[in-house]
This record gives sequence, C-alpha cells and structure tokens, in this order.
Amino acid sequence: LKWNSDYDVVAIFATIQFLQLMLGDPNLYSAANQQAATMLTGGRIDYYKKAQRIVELSWKAI
Repeated sequence: LKWNSDYDVVAIFATIQFLQLMLGDPNLYSAANQQAATMLTGGRIDYYKKAQRIVELSWKAI
C-alpha cells in the first residue's frame, strides 16, 4: 500500500475511528472468522483470554 496525497487528516482520523468501532464491537452476524464469532458470543472472557494467549505467542515468534 503506497501513500497517496489525497489522504487528508480528516480521512485518516475517520478511518481510525471506524477501525476502533469495528474492533470494539464487531458484527458477529457477518464475521470473517466464524469460529472467533462463536467464541465471542459464547463468552467474552474466554475469548479475550484466548486472544491474549495468541498475541503473546506472536510476540515470542518475533
């Protein structure tokens, strides 16, 4: 992805705001990862624990 001068500060902030909204409250009925959506609806605490473990493993792989 290359930088394009058509991107202005407002567009960048709008994109960041959109991503925060989608990551904070995903649409579980149109999930790209159905297994993750099922886990999230079944129990957010277990979902976040598994997500934390996966993130920690990815840090170790770097």
